[in-house]
Amino acid sequence: MQDPIQYKEIKVKGITLDLHLSIVKYGDKEVELTRNEFHILYYFFMNPDKIISKEELLDYLWNEKYYLDDNILNVNLNRLRKKLEEIDQPNFIRNIRGKGYKI
Repeated sequence: MQDPIQYKEIKVKGITLDLHLSIVKYGDKEVELTRNEFHILYYFFMNPDKIISKEELLDYLWNEKYYLDDNILNVNLNRLRKKLEEIDQPNFIRNIRGKGYKI
């Protein structure tokens, strides 16, 4: 079994999510995430090739005790996208019309 300390970061499509500091990084740029933003992005990183519906995301966040409703989820996704723009990744989270989101 590998040491959990080795899992400090997850990297998908050149973007790094720091699991201990709640920071997302690309190149030499990084930005800090709120708890909700981190958990949303973490779920995307765990499912990088999957289209994730809003309902699935809400179920995950609800079950993980990060109580979000539809409106709060939208606000968090918008803030997360703005933060991704700050590190030059404006289209990292894409809308899949009628289906959900994908990274």
